[in-house]
Amino acid sequence: MTVGRTQATPPDLKKVRPYGDTLDDGQVQVSFTLPVPHGPEAKEAARQVAQKMGLQDPRVYHSKDLSEGYSFFVIYGRFLEPIDYTKIRVAKVETETMDFYEVNAFIEERIGRKITGRPVSSRTSRADQATARVNVTPTSSPASTQAPPPAPEPKPEPEPEPRKTFRPIAEEVRELEIRRMSEALAATG
Repeated sequence: MTVGRTQATPPDLKKVRPYGDTLDDGQVQVSFTLPVPHGPEAKEAARQVAQKMGLQDPRVYHSKDLSEGYSFFVIYGRFLEPIDYTKIRVAKVETETMDFYEVNAFIEERIGRKITGRPVSSRTSRADQATARVNVTPTSSPASTQAPPPAPEPKPEPEPEPRKTFRPIAEEVRELEIRRMSEALAATG
């Protein structure tokens, strides 16, 4: 089995550590926000947090004042504890996949009605909305099994304007993390 670069020394899978600049150096980058005002004390607090995470020689490479009472940090350090990759066992889910035509047959047999991607009323639950937004695109299939193209749908009546609601926190957190990582990458060159 080829691992990593061609003609490189293969890693010892019984003692795996993060790979930063060179194999087995244990270098990692972490980023996080602390609820403290930006300044020298905040940088020292971030360094101490990284130490308590188990990082050796943590260094604050970037910090930024996010808003009143919050500071963002990018820290580098070394993680020295190896893991034994050869002993990792995880549960794996075996699933069957269906192509376009199998999905259509499933819908016809089990659901018995057409599923559309039109807007869903604001009175329905999030689970119902997610189910109703299923979009299926065909994959290549032999001509003998191809179904005729679907008839055009009539235009739906305009939906009443939905009430304004809060966005799911998971979306906001994801956008925040993406922005933070982009800032960290830009700051470190």
